[in-house]
Amino acid sequence: MKTTTKIFATIVAGFFFVFANGQSNFRWENDYNINGGTDCGLDVHISSNGNLYATGFATDSNGASSCRNWVTIKYSSTGTRTWTTTWHPSTGCTAYNNYGKAITNTTSGSTDIIFAVGCAGGYPAIMKYNSGGVIQSGFPVTYTLSCTGGEFRSVATDGSYIFAAGYINTTSQGKDIIIAKYDLSGNLQGNAYIYNSGGSQDDEINDFKYALAGYNNAYRYYVACGSINTGGNVDAWAIYLNPTTMQPYTGWPVTWNNGGNDFAFGITNDCWGDIGICGQTWDGTYNQPFMNSYNTGGSMCSVAWIGTYTGNGAFYSIDNNRQTTQFSCIPFFVCTGFTTTANGADVLTATFNDCASWQTDVKYNSSGTNNDYGYMVLYGETTGRSFVGAKLGTNGNDYGFIRYAGANFTTHELAGSHNRSGTGADNLQIKYPLEIAYNSCWCQYDVYETGATLRPSNSDMDFSTMRWSDDPGNGNPPPCCGGQQPGKSHSNYVPPSEQETQSEIFPNPSNGTFTYRNGAKTIYNDATFIIYDGFGREVKRIDYINALEFEIDMNGFAEGLYFYRYMHGDILRSAGSFVISR
Repeated sequence: MKTTTKIFATIVAGFFFVFANGQSNFRWENDYNINGGTDCGLDVHISSNGNLYATGFATDSNGASSCRNWVTIKYSSTGTRTWTTTWHPSTGCTAYNNYGKAITNTTSGSTDIIFAVGCAGGYPAIMKYNSGGVIQSGFPVTYTLSCTGGEFRSVATDGSYIFAAGYINTTSQGKDIIIAKYDLSGNLQGNAYIYNSGGSQDDEINDFKYALAGYNNAYRYYVACGSINTGGNVDAWAIYLNPTTMQPYTGWPVTWNNGGNDFAFGITNDCWGDIGICGQTWDGTYNQPFMNSYNTGGSMCSVAWIGTYTGNGAFYSIDNNRQTTQFSCIPFFVCTGFTTTANGADVLTATFNDCASWQTDVKYNSSGTNNDYGYMVLYGETTGRSFVGAKLGTNGNDYGFIRYAGANFTTHELAGSHNRSGTGADNLQIKYPLEIAYNSCWCQYDVYETGATLRPSNSDMDFSTMRWSDDPGNGNPPPCCGGQQPGKSHSNYVPPSEQETQSEIFPNPSNGTFTYRNGAKTIYNDATFIIYDGFGREVKRIDYINALEFEIDMNGFAEGLYFYRYMHGDILRSAGSFVISR
């Protein structure tokens, strides 16, 4: 049995929590229950303005035997609820088919516009709130075309459109994958992308991201993964989507099967743009965690990494080092999940290079033979730390938080668990329970988790959100910090629009003719513009540039994603990407 040194427990305001390495970093918990029954948070999100939101559901009788309300909550920095908005159909609520599954936001200056996705009346739906929590006219918007129901599971935004991904139920084809694009007023843009593997088998999305990468977030990806059933085995599935046409880029989607049933649970991209997926595969004896990596053309970078553990396991979440400086990129992926040992299920966290080559793996056991699961991992690029949201078995089912340092860690740096009642079965959700924020000097972290906790007085489960932080909580930031302005690191996070002074390439996408504008407003004598295809091969070079703005002729080149570097001698002035679409 593993043991952790310097363990202590503290009772504060009725909360029980345990931390390793002598650090008490639990800050607050907020519990919400509408009227008895089971309530639960399913996603938590912090905006670029530093505001915290969570979405999920709350159960209420509401004149019916069982009514599930869609609930969205905004919290203050101290953990109080600023507003709480609930919704169910005006004609009544008789089923468990109203809930928020994922949440994000756009901004209008310093004002947040909040979007959540989930299920309304049994159909995939989008909800829009103003900064005061008021549901906007016309919402929720439901997707009802050629389906009998379904749900949106993930949401992302580029600031101009909302992209929602999930599944729809059909009468003859089972569950089909759906990715739909809406404008900010809730109008469906063109046709949604629908995928059916064939026949009446179920196909489902498990993760969808608008992911950023590269210097100044120059590379932008819409990627999703899930599992498809062709009538035999279940295959892991992934797609790289063109947001303009809402169709996959050439070479996508991809499927992968190891001979049994395989599931893709998480997807992301690294700072070079390689796309990594993680999940579970059958090796003939056990369900094992696996990790694959693909280039933008849909070709697997190398053979998949498959665990060789003597027990069942899986990877549920993957993140990466998306950020690069002007001169360097150190790509790697970090995955979390579990593997079964003599101590029961242990949290398993592992790192890989950009070609799915294993670097390190670490197991975490909270206490004895209790089961521990890593549900979500986020990598903080500027801190070099990985943050895992976990369900730990310390006192039954506890909210858990584990922190690892570097890309080749050999043990955890910090671990903690929280149980509201001391021994109750609290429940951290399996997808998107975790959010990370940093202050402006990047030496402080805040971690937020949402899910459900057991009310001590009875068996009801409450919608609970909590904060962990190394902020001392006294209004004084750590010594290296000069302020409390929040920054972000989150797989679903989209930053504010680039400054007008930054360089740009337009129109993007284009049918082959682009214009590059140097936002620095400085002419770099004899500069060079280098263009690479999705495999990283140089395909075009423009030398001796002496202008603030110039044309790029890509007529004759194939459709798809291309990358560029604007160089002045050996100095990288800007980097980015563009899409040829005809």
